[in-house]
Amino acid sequence: MYKRICNYPTVLILLILQLFSSCKKEDPPQLPIVSTTPATNITVSTATSGGTITDDGGATISASGVCWSTITNPSFGDSKTIDGGSIGQFVSNLTDLSGGTTYHIRAYATNSVGTAYGADISFTTLGLAPAGLTQPATNISSTEATLNGTVNPNYLSTTVTFEYGATTSYGQTATPIQNPFTGNNIINVSVNISGLSPGTTYHFRIKTVNDLGTSYGEDITFTTFGSAPVAVTQAACCLSSTGATLYGSVNANYLSTIVTFEYGTTISYGNSVVSVPGTVTGNVSTNVSAVLSGLTSSTTYHYRIKAVNSIGTVYGGDMVFTTEPINHVNDIDGNTYQIVTIGNQIWMAENLKTTRFNDGTSIPNVTDASAWSALTTPGYCWYNNDGLNREIYGALYNWNTIDVTRNGGRNVCPNGWHVPTDAEWLVLINYLTNNGFGYGGSGSDIAKSIASTTMWSIDPIAGNVGNNQTSNNASGFNAAPGGIRPGNLLPFESLGLVAVWWTSTPYNENANVRYIRYDSNSVTGTVHLRTTGDAIRCVKN
Repeated sequence: MYKRICNYPTVLILLILQLFSSCKKEDPPQLPIVSTTPATNITVSTATSGGTITDDGGATISASGVCWSTITNPSFGDSKTIDGGSIGQFVSNLTDLSGGTTYHIRAYATNSVGTAYGADISFTTLGLAPAGLTQPATNISSTEATLNGTVNPNYLSTTVTFEYGATTSYGQTATPIQNPFTGNNIINVSVNISGLSPGTTYHFRIKTVNDLGTSYGEDITFTTFGSAPVAVTQAACCLSSTGATLYGSVNANYLSTIVTFEYGTTISYGNSVVSVPGTVTGNVSTNVSAVLSGLTSSTTYHYRIKAVNSIGTVYGGDMVFTTEPINHVNDIDGNTYQIVTIGNQIWMAENLKTTRFNDGTSIPNVTDASAWSALTTPGYCWYNNDGLNREIYGALYNWNTIDVTRNGGRNVCPNGWHVPTDAEWLVLINYLTNNGFGYGGSGSDIAKSIASTTMWSIDPIAGNVGNNQTSNNASGFNAAPGGIRPGNLLPFESLGLVAVWWTSTPYNENANVRYIRYDSNSVTGTVHLRTTGDAIRCVKN
């Protein structure tokens, strides 16, 4: 019988090895191994990162993601994404970042042992402090302007304003309606401002503000339109005895300008009149004018243009004009009389023919010789009671018409005129005598210088004394030989032969007269009864 023999040493060795093998311990789990993915898709407020888990450390990954902070080595306690986890690559989206900010990121992975981190990597979000440039102002007027500039928001919401004022302290702001601005492009910005002062230099600059800071553009200036006006006095025209038209030109220099003319007999002026037009605007020379009336005849006036706007008052140069001599005057009846200036006196060049005092009271027309000679009150008539003589010779009045004690204090001459005194007649005579009127320059025959060149029945005047020169009316007085009506029942007489005028100077119960005759070369004085009918020549007050 076969008998197996055991090899005990071999069996023992195998048993021992088996025993040791069954008693060996397993390794404990470790921290995961993770790496950080650099940030991509960076914007103002977001970025993309992530990481790669290459070893879970022998334990299940419970969380993974990316931590971030503005300081190095951010940890699980900082901002982070939670993306779940397993071995391999993961992607993390970072949000709510601040623009223009440098962030540090680290990927993390957490298992039962703890949290492991990848390397610290940094990146910077988009965005900078805004970039603003001041641009020249446009649309400038006297009170308004448009302020201009450009801004690059540099990815951040940016508010734009303009600061402006008369100095670099500014003091006023204007905000464009487009606010706020975004993006990363240069944007044109403008704002209209008003209420400015004309003719004023203003400073302005653009101001831009975002989360990263405030920037200011360069200071620029502009000047509103407007300055004191330019005024030029021009020559007057259309002169008359009582009026004139003044002319000038004004450049308003963009500002509403009020224009007047000052005038008077001295350079103190004392009177003013609004021009036409009275208000001038714009920036071109505008012609203006003003019509004057109520002036004094034969008088020199000073005048100048005056222009006023909000910047200042400007006067044109002083100029002068002289009114024409008065060449006519009207009485209460509407009769028109030519007038003449002789020396410093202004006389009617025709005999008076009014039928009323200048207050409108009628003067009786007395035709009957008996009634006429008995009058103690005013009266008038036409020569020979013929109205055809009215226009040529005027009326014949008794002296009661002139005597204020008998006419109720009334004036028979037009307003501003009166019956001359005998002394005023002497002024006329002396002026003619001393200024060469008459022939030979001596004044000895001044009657010729005041006598009309027609209507005289015998001409030449004083021809019978050897002077064969006819009358010339050189003075313009135009004496008409209207004759007289005697006050003693005698008929009318001397038409065409004598010109007689009352003075306002009484002589006892009668009055002085002045006359010229066809046969005399002088202006003679005498006395007439107050009941005589003589002509009247009025002289200006």
